[in-house]
Amino acid sequence: MSKKFFPNKIALVTLVAACFVVNASMGVRQTFGLFSNNFEADCGISNTEFGLAVALHSLVWGIFTPIFGRFADQYGGSKVVILGLICYAIGTFSLGNNLNTGLWFQLNLGMMVGIGLGACSGPMLAPLATKHFPNENRSKAAGIVTACGGLGMFIFPILSSIFNNISSWQMSFIVFSIILLLMCIPGYFV
Repeated sequence: MSKKFFPNKIALVTLVAACFVVNASMGVRQTFGLFSNNFEADCGISNTEFGLAVALHSLVWGIFTPIFGRFADQYGGSKVVILGLICYAIGTFSLGNNLNTGLWFQLNLGMMVGIGLGACSGPMLAPLATKHFPNENRSKAAGIVTACGGLGMFIFPILSSIFNNISSWQMSFIVFSIILLLMCIPGYFV
């Protein structure tokens, strides 16, 4: 006798919410490399400085994920996810609004984005979503969340190209920060 994939409505809502958040968080992260020439031409950021910021946000992401996991266990996943989305949105918004040179670039792309990814990327959201599923369906639920992150990595570079054609590269970061803030709505249901 086969059981239903969704044991209850909470599992469905949590999975859908986690998919939206992971889609946006991983999608926005995938676009940063597309703007390296803009950072160099308009902000004076060399490829070395850009690489340092990406390496820094990868380190911060790795350091903060288990810390946020612990906080999510104690205080609830939605609080951690919303905090991460806000940090991520601030860092992304600042990259397009004059806080994108020198140390500011490292703080925004390196620290704020890294903190945001630590709280609202796949390694954080997959366990938050799968804990509502029975053991036999947890791997499928984790796969769905992870696949949505991959979908975001496909969609957001296309969006950044569209925004660049319509307006400026800075507008892409403003729109991405708005999208990240809007993800606080599904983030509340994680």
